[in-house]
Amino acid sequence: MSVYKELNRAVTGSKFIDKNEDEYIYASLSQPPIKIVNKHGSNDELDYTVECPNCHRHVNYGHEIFMVSGHIYCSNKNCRDEIFKKVRYRR
Repeated sequence: MSVYKELNRAVTGSKFIDKNEDEYIYASLSQPPIKIVNKHGSNDELDYTVECPNCHRHVNYGHEIFMVSGHIYCSNKNCRDEIFKKVRYRR
């Protein structure tokens, strides 16, 4: 088990979602893992295509995935706006 998965387990406690690390990336300490759509024959996660956990759009993990306050969003403007609304709501 990767250190990222272990940290996610420690932070999320009973809400931890156990996913296969060959199919998911634990990108946030507090959020569920991100589904890998295509690895493109690479061992580098930054080359992977993943499914945005917010809007479900398929994007490049290395260039189109971002995080604010532990919440993951993609480069799609509407996706970013939805996350910013959630983050502001929690303040």
